[in-house]
Amino acid sequence: MEAPIHQHDSLPAPRLSSSLVACLLAALAASSGCSLLSGFGRDWRACACHCSQRGSPAGCWEGCWESHCTGHNGKLKAIISRQGEDSYCARFHGTFFKLLPFEYSVRLNAYAEGDHYRLQGSKDLGRLAGGVYRFEGQADGQDFVARYTSSKDSGTFRMSRSGGAGAGSAHGGY
Repeated sequence: MEAPIHQHDSLPAPRLSSSLVACLLAALAASSGCSLLSGFGRDWRACACHCSQRGSPAGCWEGCWESHCTGHNGKLKAIISRQGEDSYCARFHGTFFKLLPFEYSVRLNAYAEGDHYRLQGSKDLGRLAGGVYRFEGQADGQDFVARYTSSKDSGTFRMSRSGGAGAGSAHGGY
């Protein structure tokens, strides 16, 4: 006859060490396209005043993002540069859970419509980050508003023109 199993006989729950948690977070950040050594801060400071092109989406933008599915939100900056007649590269840099940085670049197709540009593009951020994200929005001389969607999330980016260097210092220079 087998001895009964008592509560105190069960194995203790495994505990993750802080170094293992740090390694897992670093792996997640690396797999999602995040880079703490990307040079975004340097490029943001260099963007001050001279890269903003009022008649186009090119320039420095600053604001926030918000998920419509989870309610998560955070700070967001973008450096948008012209790549061709109808295309731009948007480098987004933001925060998740107020302290986890993320960064990725997206090629945006741009179409002039009156006093604003329509923008659209997509980027595969990897399975852990939600897969392929699609972006659609518009930018004018002052505001950038875009919707993003993926198979697991959707939300909004809202930003305004920024002077780059010095701007955002109240946001911790993220």
